[in-house]
Amino acid sequence: EDGAPPSWANAEGKIILGYAGNLGEAHDPQVIEQVLRHMDPTKHRFILSVYGAKAAAITQLAKDLPGVIMLTSIPQAQLKFIDVHLATLMPHWDHVCVPSKAVSSICQHAALVFCGSADNDNAHLLSKATWQIDPGLPIAPQVQDFFNQLDERSLAQKKLAARSTSQELLTM
Repeated sequence: EDGAPPSWANAEGKIILGYAGNLGEAHDPQVIEQVLRHMDPTKHRFILSVYGAKAAAITQLAKDLPGVIMLTSIPQAQLKFIDVHLATLMPHWDHVCVPSKAVSSICQHAALVFCGSADNDNAHLLSKATWQIDPGLPIAPQVQDFFNQLDERSLAQKKLAARSTSQELLTM
């Protein structure tokens, strides 16, 4: 849907990262925690709207961090204003469920940081538009590598890949 950008989308040239949705039993909060800890608030803004069994620790951490905006919810029409969405799924949940926010972000033509098994369908279907985090390896250095790669050029490439991937998904 077209609509006016929300106030948080006026990021003054900063890259907007976000996690919107459930952080339940199937999800690993480590990647969100590490992104919050490693982001540079002079370059990035983080939009957090989270609920679920593992949400309390993340909201406690995020409430005092610069560059983080916490919202009770984000209307679906506003998800397109997030440049890079985060999604996570613990490997033993691979054949039980999928993090729907991964597909939603690609369909919004946004880039994705996916922390999940390389065997997961999302790792295969969305790979061109995704920075992959391997949950079997230490998370913090992988998140630091992500931030080392993240700039306007790499973001534009991932968003362009998201656009073509969303078309491929619709065709499928």
